[in-house]
This record gives sequence, structure tokens and C-alpha cells, in this order.
Amino acid sequence: MSLKYFYYGEKGKRHREVSYRVHKLLRGFSLVKELAITPYIIEGLSYAEELLAHLPVFCNLTCLKFIGEPMNFASGALGNVIQKLPCVNSLIFNVEIFLSPYCEEGEWRLDPVAPCFSTHLKSITIREFGGTKGELHVVTFLLESALILERLVISCSLDKFSGGVGRQKEVHDQLMLSRRSRTCAIEFS
Repeated sequence: MSLKYFYYGEKGKRHREVSYRVHKLLRGFSLVKELAITPYIIEGLSYAEELLAHLPVFCNLTCLKFIGEPMNFASGALGNVIQKLPCVNSLIFNVEIFLSPYCEEGEWRLDPVAPCFSTHLKSITIREFGGTKGELHVVTFLLESALILERLVISCSLDKFSGGVGRQKEVHDQLMLSRRSRTCAIEFS
């Protein structure tokens, strides 16, 4: 069954069925060291909320990569998944990030903050960054929450990032002030 079909299809029994299959799939991957998933996996979990309390702990996972479609950080399931990553030291978003239009400006937070943010998370990479208010809110939160972060790499999409180099410097300076880890390097590419 295609997760793409699931995502665009009607809610109901099929969605719940896919949620249970996604949950089973994640349980099978719970011992891997690196994992690449699409935001459809996160979306798939959100249709059977009772499963969120029973997600597996990814005790060996050190690198989680998101690929494919844009990632909605306002998804409650995302926070639940990140809570289950006690040893992750690298998060890579090879996708656009955004906050759902239903999320009030400045309202979103990962609550509670995942333990890995204070103990293991050293590197975050965000590709396709456009510099929107929602994206800045997410990145600011990540910088404020990651206590031992060493490196944040942001790749700007020239066709989406407006304002050119001047705006890029402005965003860089704003993010430098948001760092909880004063040794964290912020790189734009």
C-alpha cells in the first residue's frame, strides 16, 4: 500500500490500517543506527493516536534523516517520534520544513523537549530553507533547546530564499543570538 495514496485519500478505516502498518514497520527498524524516513511516516502515525504512546525506543539510532515531501513541524506525531530517540546526535532534514497554517505564529514547541537535545544532539542540517517566519521559529527553537549542539548547517534555496546575501546575514545574526550552545557554528550554504 502506498503511503502517498494514504496521505491523499479519505480519512477512515484505511488511515487507521496504514497507521498500524507504519507502527509495525518502525518497530522492525528500532535497532538501526541510521534511518531515513519520509514525512508520510510521521503523518501515517497521526491517524491512530493510541499508537503514539507505544512507539518503540530507537536506542541505537544516531542519525535520523527526513527525505521526500515537506516536513510539518506542527505534527504532534513528530514530537512523539523524537522523544524516542535517546542517542540521536544528528538530525538531517533533506526536505522543506514548515509549520501548519493552523499553528499560531510563535505558538509551536516540542513539548516536552526530547532528552537527546540536552545529551547527544550535536548536528542539525536543514536543506531547502526559505527563511519564512515559520522556518525561523522552528530553527530558533531547535537552537534554544539543543544544549550541546556543535553545528547547524542551513542550505538556502535560491528560488525560495528572498532577500539575497543581506537577508541571509540578517538571519544568521538572529540565529547566532538564539544559540543555547555558545560553541555551535551556524553555516549557510
